[in-house]
Order: sequence, then structure tokens, then C-alpha cells
Amino acid sequence: MRWCNHRLVSASIAFGLTGQLVPTILAYKGSTIPDQVEGSDYENPAWAARHRKHSHYWVFYLIPLVLCMVWMNYHLTLPLTYQGIAQMIFTDQTGTLVLFTIYAIQWLAIGGLMHIAEDFFCGGVPGLTIANRIGLRIFYVGDPQEYYIASVITAVCCLARLFFANEFFMGI
Repeated sequence: MRWCNHRLVSASIAFGLTGQLVPTILAYKGSTIPDQVEGSDYENPAWAARHRKHSHYWVFYLIPLVLCMVWMNYHLTLPLTYQGIAQMIFTDQTGTLVLFTIYAIQWLAIGGLMHIAEDFFCGGVPGLTIANRIGLRIFYVGDPQEYYIASVITAVCCLARLFFANEFFMGI
């Protein structure tokens, strides 16, 4: 999947789930991390040999996500919404930077996991081990089907947020 579509789909899903700008931006930024760590020398055979290997191993993103979620659930008393962040900043509560850093890592990891899930549908990604490859090829990278699917996912997520938003999703 092209980076523009990784960003679009991941940000749309984050927005659809939360309706908040901060997690949407963080998921957007995190959605390209698996490819960014590989470099951009696409014509180099060494790059092709390592593409979608270690950098796309979902465990490397799930572990920090789980650790951040556990830490947040144990330490957090205020929701990390605009109001919660503003209350922490303006009441000079200690640990504000730590809380926001943990929150950011959490959403960057979610963006990375969404990237891997999206790549699952256009080729192989590591499964239970890095050597074990799993995936479906619903479309090829750069084909019109990729852009169509990304557009449909984006539209569905935005419409779902618009029409079906409720209090359950607002605090995620």
C-alpha cells in the first residue's frame, strides 16, 4: 500500500473510533513507521530483501501498546481528551509530559499495527514468527483498487463517526 493510503486509512479509523484530533494525528504518523525504519532505497536489492520482515513484525508494535495501556490504566485518573489534557496542564499536575508521551507511544503503535494490517491485504507480512508469512493479495500496491478500497474505508469511518457516534467511543 502506498504511504498516502496508509495514512488516510489509519487516520480515518482512528478518527472513526475516537472523534478526536490527537489520536488521529498520531495514528497518521505511526502508520508509516514500519516502512520508514527500512529506509527509502527502493531500487536496492538489499532493501527489497528486508522489506516487510522485521519492521512489519506485529509483536514489536503490540508489546509497547500493551505496556502503555497497562501503565495508563494504572496511573491515569483523567481522560486524555482535550479537556483532560488541558486540566492536567493548567492544574500543574505532575507527570503531564509522561502521560502524554505514553499516550503518544500508544497511538503511534496503533498506527504501526494498522499499517501491518493494511499490508496484509496487498501481500505477505510476518505471522507468528518473522519467517512465517501470512497475507492476502486483494490488490497490488499502486493499483486503482488500492485507492478505491482506501476511499471506501475512509468514507465508512467518517460516516460512522458522523452518524453513529456515542459516548462509548468518545473516551478512547
